[in-house]
This record gives sequence, structure tokens and C-alpha cells, in this order.
Amino acid sequence: MDPYLGQISAFGFFFTPNGWYPCNGQVVPLNQNQALYALLGTVYGGDGVNTFAIPDLRGRTMIGQGQGPGLISYSIGQTGGVENVTLLANQMPMHTHTVASNIASNLSDPVNPAILGKSPKTGSGPNASSLNIYSNAGTNPIQGAPAGGSQAHENRSPYLAVNYCIAYNGIFPSRN
Repeated sequence: MDPYLGQISAFGFFFTPNGWYPCNGQVVPLNQNQALYALLGTVYGGDGVNTFAIPDLRGRTMIGQGQGPGLISYSIGQTGGVENVTLLANQMPMHTHTVASNIASNLSDPVNPAILGKSPKTGSGPNASSLNIYSNAGTNPIQGAPAGGSQAHENRSPYLAVNYCIAYNGIFPSRN
């Protein structure tokens, strides 16, 4: 069965079949592909005088044109999206971190106070001293040190790479 001119198909093999172009964004001569140009125009690139471009689907997911109920509108040839995203603090859900202490004491208890930390000793010898930092049973809010590396992460659904091609030889599609 002959394909429609301009039909994009996915192939599970490594080569481009006869009568098809790989969907790799290449610019092709208009005078050798007038029927395909009549369908695509310069939607995907080219100067429209001598050349036009084939869609580039490398690393892309296709999406239907138009607007579904409650969805964003997409025009044919429109591109968008990013491969990697670095989340910013304002994109993360609001949350808190707690610091818990298993020492329940009251600060007036000199034998068993709730110690949150101890500074390094200052001085030397038997007169060296350090400062204990106390809290009421560890329930005061404390902010921890920043964490994370602010590195981008991949932003795509699970995928399978295939060979997308567009027919330049086939049946010219009828509008009705």
C-alpha cells in the first residue's frame, strides 16, 4: 500500500526506506519536491524559494495539533519543552524539617539539661572551657544547613527510540 505524501511513520529498523526522508530537520530542494512542499510549506524551515525543511523529530515527542478540552492549544510545527530542568525553591512544595531531641528536661535541671550542641574548647590545659547550648527539650524550630546541588535532572517520560521518516513519494492527500 502506498503511503500518503507527507505521512510520518515510525520504523523499527536503522535505514530510511526508498521514497522517504528521515525526520532529521534536513533542508531539501523545493524544485525536486514540489508536491511535498505544497503540503508542508516552510512550517519546519527553509527559505520557501529554493528550499524547505523536513520536520526534525530527533529527541522529540510528537503531540497532536489543536486544543483538547481544558488543554493548551498547539499549532502544527510548534516546538517546546526542555530535556533538563533545575527545580528552584519556589517550585518545591512547602515543607518543614524538625530537629528532635530524646532528652526531655527542664532548663533549670543542672544535672540533665537538654543539650543541643557544644562549642569547641577554648584555651588549653585544665582551664580549657566550652559552651553548652541548651533548649527546652529540643522543640524549638531550627533550620538545618542547605542541601542539594542545584543540578538539572532529566525531564522526560520513559521512551523508546525509533526511526521516524516522512514520505516524499506517495499518494497526494485529498482535503475532502
